[in-house]
Amino acid sequence: MRKVFGFILRFKELFAIAVIALLALFLHGCSTANAMGACAVADKAHTDAGTDTMSIYYPIIEKAADIISGGRAPDDNDGWTGLSSIITTEVEGESGKWLHELGWAIRDINGDNVLLIGIITNHIDGGQGNMIVALYNIRNGKARNLIDAGYRDAWYLMWPGDSFLELGAASASCSICAQYRYLPNETPQIACDHYNFTGLNEAGDHVFYHSYLPGADPEKASRLNWEWQDWNLNEKDLANQTIYIQLTPFQTLRPVTAFQDGDTVNFTTSTDVSDFRVWRLSDINYTDNGTMTCNKTSMGGCDRLKALENFNVFMPFHGDTPMYAVSYIDMLGHPVWKAVMLSGMDGSVQLWDIP
Repeated sequence: MRKVFGFILRFKELFAIAVIALLALFLHGCSTANAMGACAVADKAHTDAGTDTMSIYYPIIEKAADIISGGRAPDDNDGWTGLSSIITTEVEGESGKWLHELGWAIRDINGDNVLLIGIITNHIDGGQGNMIVALYNIRNGKARNLIDAGYRDAWYLMWPGDSFLELGAASASCSICAQYRYLPNETPQIACDHYNFTGLNEAGDHVFYHSYLPGADPEKASRLNWEWQDWNLNEKDLANQTIYIQLTPFQTLRPVTAFQDGDTVNFTTSTDVSDFRVWRLSDINYTDNGTMTCNKTSMGGCDRLKALENFNVFMPFHGDTPMYAVSYIDMLGHPVWKAVMLSGMDGSVQLWDIP
């Protein structure tokens, strides 16, 4: 019996080796001149994962950091509507809050490296999920925006990590609770599984609908025999399936803040930055596309401004035209330029994005 058992083990070992060898030959064939047919189809979802993902997402991450730290809406709203609606609900001067509470992550979803921008501290009621503001993927070497959401259209990642929950409202009478899956090789890639929504009947009472298509269209939906209790129970069950996304705060990219003490401005940073410089600006002009041009004179700086250290500069202000700027290198190696200006709301020192 022991010999038979040993033979079986030996056979399994030989079989495993043979399978590994055949798999290696198969993959080698896919990676050489025979990289067509079945191999090409199997690798379609991973085509963009082998590109320099960070270099493609890098401009989006930096632009988001500029929008958040500047505390104002971007020049274009292509993919930025949700983010803009969130940061512009705050009073001017509180944009620093969002540098701590908004973050980004690159996450593998079904073989695609997708970029997620979300709110770190926003947890769904009854679940762990934090709100997704934007989602991008890469196709043909370019980033594409697939989700652009705000408070009225909140998205969350669901277990096991390839599905999404949307909670929103199309109007005062139309609530939305929808489920989607991320399918990298399908069109659309954010595919709707279930779309529940509410409406009003002729008597003005709420009615409930279900559809397999996105959009609150009663003509393309089935009527549900639900009451609000059923709606709430379904929403609670789905919220319980959401998962938390670990995000890197945008504060790590825009760590420098400033406060005024008379005619002196004190600059400090929450993380180390390199090549920190303060500039006096003159001969300021704007081109037809809105880019600012000027001459600059150094007012001092340091090769490395360490976390929680102060750099103090004599900086009197006259009017609201940007007369000063700071520059430094962020953690991604990106040069950051910020105009140093006084807030029109409370007169505090603000750092604004320079176009």
